[in-house]
Amino acid sequence: KLGVAHLVRFLGGRNDVPGFLLAADLLVHPAYHENTGTVLLEAMIAGLPVLTVDSCGYAHYVNEARAGRVLPSPFCQNTFNQTLQQMLVSPERLVWRQQGLQFGQEADIYSMPERAVACIEQLGKRDLNIQHLSFTQMMKPQGDCFRAQLGRRTQRILREGKAYFIKQHVGVGWKEIIKNLLQLRLPIVSANNEYQAIQKLQTLTVPVPTVVRYACRGWNPARLQSFLLTEEIAHQGSLEQYCQTWRQIPPTFTLKQALLKEVARIARVMHAHGINHRDFYLCHFLLDGSVDIAKCVKLYLIDLHRAQIRKKVPKRWLIKDLAGLYFSSKDIGLTRRDIYRFIQYYRQQPLHEVFALEPAFWQQVQQRGEKLYGKHQHSRNSLFTENS
Repeated sequence: KLGVAHLVRFLGGRNDVPGFLLAADLLVHPAYHENTGTVLLEAMIAGLPVLTVDSCGYAHYVNEARAGRVLPSPFCQNTFNQTLQQMLVSPERLVWRQQGLQFGQEADIYSMPERAVACIEQLGKRDLNIQHLSFTQMMKPQGDCFRAQLGRRTQRILREGKAYFIKQHVGVGWKEIIKNLLQLRLPIVSANNEYQAIQKLQTLTVPVPTVVRYACRGWNPARLQSFLLTEEIAHQGSLEQYCQTWRQIPPTFTLKQALLKEVARIARVMHAHGINHRDFYLCHFLLDGSVDIAKCVKLYLIDLHRAQIRKKVPKRWLIKDLAGLYFSSKDIGLTRRDIYRFIQYYRQQPLHEVFALEPAFWQQVQQRGEKLYGKHQHSRNSLFTENS
């Protein structure tokens, strides 16, 4: 019906799979948004305990059969590693085996694919409206306006009980483009910048918003129209908000180090692959709201509309990003040792080697961060003076 028969090849089954399943100790299946996961059923009815994650469509059968462990989303590598280690030596493996075999005898295995198809069709219908709106409809005001600037607005919208953010670019005009060029800045004329940055960071294991739709219309850079639709992130607030009480109520050493490591990892991976953020502040990290931060640290990087992508990030843009982090962390009570640890995590080298190789670089980061902080304090003082 679709005319793609010449592009599809069915490889057929393998007759040696039962042997693998019978010889193994455990099936490890950390699926990523897999709709079914038939191998889970095959493992259970062969008596093989299963370790998987809840993003696999058949994972609930593992819980139903009590034939292994299912870890909750979002995926946390440390939790997965610990669970795997525990399961390999657990005396419960024999119990999981027996319960899997029993499930195979009692469950209606062969109707499960049909039920899976029904679920997939239902999910498709859920997002039908948002996926099939025209470009003109997507560019209309349709929700709560979070931010509005020259040529760009951000709205939060609800569709079928699900929340999204849409960034709409409506053209900045030649005046703004020329002004940016005279200041030796690349003007942001569409949502493509953010779309490209998100796509690349996703491949680099940096948590970012999930893109639902992106589109651009026009050829005149001053009047380009575009939008970027992303799923809302369930979060506990920004890292800036989370850390603002640290002076009064210091966090545990373990938690602080975990956060320092994750921020440093994101910065290191991003910069190593030619991306600089340009607005790299603590307020642009969101804490995942679906996990306990004391057990698993996961930070989403947002607001990538000014991000730049090259083969290699120039030194001045590295300094700008790192200075932004330093500036935005000035009031949260970090010690000199904390900053040194961040540098070690970022460079993945002993501190004495870092300072021996590039002392001037980190001095420039500090100087620029202090300058930003001074400007920020001055503007705050001016504001308070005017209000008094």
